[in-house]
Amino acid sequence: MGLTAENSNAIALGLVGDEWNLAITRLAIMSGVRRYQEFRDQLGIANSVLTARLRRLTEAGVFTLAQYSDAPRRFEYVLTDCGRDLWKVLLTIWSWEAVWVTEHTEPLPPTYHLGCGEEFSPVMGCRACGQPAGISDVRGTFGPSGGFERSVPRATTRRRSAGGSPGPGLVPQTIELIGNRWSAAAVPSARWACWRRSRPRQAPAGPSTG
Repeated sequence: MGLTAENSNAIALGLVGDEWNLAITRLAIMSGVRRYQEFRDQLGIANSVLTARLRRLTEAGVFTLAQYSDAPRRFEYVLTDCGRDLWKVLLTIWSWEAVWVTEHTEPLPPTYHLGCGEEFSPVMGCRACGQPAGISDVRGTFGPSGGFERSVPRATTRRRSAGGSPGPGLVPQTIELIGNRWSAAAVPSARWACWRRSRPRQAPAGPSTG
């Protein structure tokens, strides 16, 4: 039996369920890092790991290559609109770890909204009406690309070995959830079940009078 093709959900989980991908994207968004050497120096990452992650992120449209030197010929990694939009994902992950994970060696530093100066926490809301949206307020449906089977990454993206880079230690508990293919399947399945249970039950049809 052949492998089931991944849909967009699985591809997205494969990207954000990897600590190095998140660390690279965070540096690019928050610190404006673009060049290979800068990523390597600031992350302490092995060349092979960094090369593989930058290639994957570029293929996924998070970065685009821009040449900045002719001799030698060198390129830098520039965030696309797709890449900059991952800022929302980073904020959500950071907020979840700050609230629900208490065993960090050092607590995650709080974030503050520059507009009002208060501590910041993202709130999910509807773009159309502006109202907050909880788990029972949103309904999702599968399109032509299939259901949960195709929404699971083919393999765990966190691959560590004794001789490789140990990982940046960025939001590790969240990565244990979204970076594991079985957790990636279980969490949306549970959310789907909660939505189904929240729907009002229809009364059974009466007997036919024909």
